[in-house]
Amino acid sequence: MTSETANAPGALDGVRVLDLGGLPSMYASKLLADFGADVILVEGPNGDPSRHMPPYAAGEPGPERSLVFHSFHANKRSAAADITTDEGRAAIRRLARSVDVVLETNTPGYMNEIGLDFESLRADNPGLILCSVTPYGQTGPYASYKGTDLHAEAMGGLMLLQGDPDRQPVMSPAFLGYSVGGTHAAIGVMNALFAREHSGRGQRVDVSMTEAIANILFIVAQFGYNSTVAERPGTGGGGGTGVFECSDGWIGFSPIQPNQFMTFAKWTGNEIISDEMFRELTVRQENKDFINEIAVEFFLTKTVAEAVEEAQAQRIPAAPVSSPADLAHNPHLLFRDYFQDVTHPVLGDYKLPGPAGRLTETPWSLRRPAPTLGQHTDEVLAEADSAAPSTPAAPVMANPGNGRMPMEGVRITDLTRIWVGPYGTRQLADFGADVIKIESSLFDPASRITGILPMHPELNRNKMSITVDLHFEEGQDIVRKLAATSDAVVENYAAGALSRWGLDYEGIRAVKPDIVYMSMPGWGSTGPFASHVLFGLQAQTASGVTYLWGHPESPPSMRCGVYYADFFVGGLSGYMLQTALYHKLKTGQGQRIEVSQVEAQANALGVPLLDYVINGFNQEPTGNRREYAAPHDAYPCLGDDRWCVIACHTEEEWQGLVQGMTPPNEDPPEWTQDPRFATLEARLANRDALDAFVSEWTRSLTPRQVMATLQKHGVPAAAAQTTEDVYYDPAMNARGYVVTVPHEEPQWGNIGHASYGAKLEETPGAIRMGAPALGQHNDYVMRELLGFSDSDIRQLIEGGVLV
Repeated sequence: MTSETANAPGALDGVRVLDLGGLPSMYASKLLADFGADVILVEGPNGDPSRHMPPYAAGEPGPERSLVFHSFHANKRSAAADITTDEGRAAIRRLARSVDVVLETNTPGYMNEIGLDFESLRADNPGLILCSVTPYGQTGPYASYKGTDLHAEAMGGLMLLQGDPDRQPVMSPAFLGYSVGGTHAAIGVMNALFAREHSGRGQRVDVSMTEAIANILFIVAQFGYNSTVAERPGTGGGGGTGVFECSDGWIGFSPIQPNQFMTFAKWTGNEIISDEMFRELTVRQENKDFINEIAVEFFLTKTVAEAVEEAQAQRIPAAPVSSPADLAHNPHLLFRDYFQDVTHPVLGDYKLPGPAGRLTETPWSLRRPAPTLGQHTDEVLAEADSAAPSTPAAPVMANPGNGRMPMEGVRITDLTRIWVGPYGTRQLADFGADVIKIESSLFDPASRITGILPMHPELNRNKMSITVDLHFEEGQDIVRKLAATSDAVVENYAAGALSRWGLDYEGIRAVKPDIVYMSMPGWGSTGPFASHVLFGLQAQTASGVTYLWGHPESPPSMRCGVYYADFFVGGLSGYMLQTALYHKLKTGQGQRIEVSQVEAQANALGVPLLDYVINGFNQEPTGNRREYAAPHDAYPCLGDDRWCVIACHTEEEWQGLVQGMTPPNEDPPEWTQDPRFATLEARLANRDALDAFVSEWTRSLTPRQVMATLQKHGVPAAAAQTTEDVYYDPAMNARGYVVTVPHEEPQWGNIGHASYGAKLEETPGAIRMGAPALGQHNDYVMRELLGFSDSDIRQLIEGGVLV
């Protein structure tokens, strides 16, 4: 792949980005760089913080040896400039004059203090976009609080949903919290680039990692819908869905659809669950423990290969639970040349995960390895005076104009179903795109199931709905006619499913040559597993997420109990669709995008993969412990299943923790002076004892007491929030994050929803309308957009085409 595409222009070719460094922005700038932007990473004398994060190549620390740095910073250039000095700030200001985007992760207010605030930078570059990625955003009562991915996951409600129900909650592995925030930052940047095409103006983009994480998994909407306080699910998602042990390993198994479950019931030979009443999801939920017992016993009689092969033969989603080593040797990914060869002057030859998605005309490419510290300083400074930002189509307006939304004017024909696809298209709908959802009342619209999760309202707000039976040629013609008026078509059917109706890329391109067509097959359209069906659970198990997300002692059935991949891959798909549409806006050229859900999820797992391919170490789950901070965990607090999270990376933070735990006018607790805790290295070596002492202190306090007390002393600390806590969180509500939306169908009513993962200062998103009723917009689309007559529509209804 690299040799063929390294010189091909990416979708963001011509876009220049200045990343001022820090962990929160590293995945955002990776996404921008991977899709063609010229990203310059500005580093101080000691290098970006990611250069000093373990694991290291051969276990030897050094600024060129961190596998975190190599995973997140390929395709970027490095320029040395010390932001703490006048000379360094002058260099940054000079570089900022010739770029389109600046990414920064500093504590809110710091950029103003040093004269690099947005207004100062924009004075020299009116089209500049400044994107800030921080734990809690630029405004609100927690804006100045310290935090990391650990704290954002805790405050965003994700952490309390993960792990064993009788143990502390667990954060994600492999910096996935930063990757969620980075994905929404990249979406925010794309929205600002689209807005600039209309106004000529740049603007501020404010990304709260906590809000980005709260944007997934129905965290806000579930409480807003039925006041449910979600808990850690333990084993299985219910009704035979979950992670099950086989005779030689584990699989993720999802007989979610009624036909899939009844096929599974017949496969087990159990007469009780073969009763037709088990078609209903609510019945399966009520009997989930009984069904799971049957599944546990059944799969122990099969090998992983047998279970997956037999399930897939019956069209039931199943995939193995893969370790990083399994991922590196996966025959399907090897067939598709997913892993990319890299040669680095210090590390030599190794492989990195490949693209999050494959674009036919502007292909992803690995153009360069991660840079050495300051490698391109002279080069980029020499370019600074002659280079220029990409030119927007519009002249610079004196004000934001008439309130036009960034994606306004874009129309999307949406053939996606369930979770991953609808979440992706919603990213564009929330910022003004005209998204028309194709449905049918004849088939179970799984996302419309009521009583459990508000799936349909959360995923399909801001969209229109038409009902078309695609089995009729007339129905297929309607989709083609609609596609001919659209900028993009998005579908997440199984590989090849739409080709039989002529609704694949070639079929749609015949009527709309410049169409952007995104397909989202689980494993991709080629390779030995191309025909395999999957849901988000299988993307997690196959990519390594499930294997790594949990306590070391917990079985895989207790790990990653929620469907994180649907939302992570869905967010990535929205971003990639935006990049292709941006390329189309600039060039008039459409193309096909293929998003393999397994590959997209694996794209964010570079660190464990590199640890295996370079060091030969197959990572295991580590719970909340990390090798760069101690303490670093969730700690028990007052109340039932109430927890806080604390992390000390530096000596200053450790001393702040000691001060926070010391009562007024008293000496510090005696144990804090123990030589076992005198240095970070010592604390890492004695984590069991350290965590026991910290837990003894936190047990007498509420989570927010711990957070408030320690933040006053400069210690990153936060509450592990429930879904109810998130819904009423004072910081998020001060920022207008929870929005109450009326929905068309009475069973939903008014629901409080999470708004957006990125806030744009001048062209913010808007929830313009609730989720549509089934077929609510048939008349508008058929008459107004497609020009069908009354008699045409009547015939289509009578013929069962519009149903």
